[in-house]
Amino acid sequence: MESLKNIFVWPYKGIELVEKSKLKPFLKRNNFNGLIHLFLHFLLILFSGILIYLTSNSYFYYFFIILHGAFIAFLYAGMHECIHKTPFRNRLLNEFVGYMIGFILFRSFLNARYRHMAHHTYTQHPEKDPDRVKFPKSYFEYLKHITSLTIWIRIIDNLFRHALGIINNSEKEYVPSSQRNSLIFCLILLPIFLFVKMLIILIAIIIIIIFNIAIYYQGKQIYNFHNCLNLIKDIKKY
Repeated sequence: MESLKNIFVWPYKGIELVEKSKLKPFLKRNNFNGLIHLFLHFLLILFSGILIYLTSNSYFYYFFIILHGAFIAFLYAGMHECIHKTPFRNRLLNEFVGYMIGFILFRSFLNARYRHMAHHTYTQHPEKDPDRVKFPKSYFEYLKHITSLTIWIRIIDNLFRHALGIINNSEKEYVPSSQRNSLIFCLILLPIFLFVKMLIILIAIIIIIIFNIAIYYQGKQIYNFHNCLNLIKDIKKY
């Protein structure tokens, strides 16, 4: 049996590292600051999307696609904070942003909240923690873990099951029975959101096409104008 002297024990606790009085100012919720952070995040997504369009004929295109995807993926950080009700002082604003990000990421905000609360309550419990991280026993399991393949399989499974009103035994453990209908209703709204999302993309494509046509004809008019000026100059010479 391993000697107790050889077992490492972390010597610090959170309260010993930083006093509560020093942490308190940073824990205050503020609607304005939360909205500014959200706006800047969406601005990064928009800006990286524009860079993808502008560099479509170069190798930078692939770099900006990865960057764009990273910015979208990190929206989950905002959703996570909304789960804990920390970004905004206003409760309705917190809920609205949480559901909005959930729709963008194809994730149920309501299910994520109850699942995450169960995770914090029963962290790494072999039966009660729905997000327990199992130590990989093979390179294949490790690959599945770092690529988030299992998470995406679970998300897609949730989308279809919940939309059909099917809740598995694990979810019954942490989702209150009074909230199960709300969970199903939220997933039914997903196709409506996808339709609106595709409509916005279509409108954006139409605007880009119109913009490019306008630039083309504007450039053609300027070219013709310069030709006329050159023609007038040639006539004056004679």
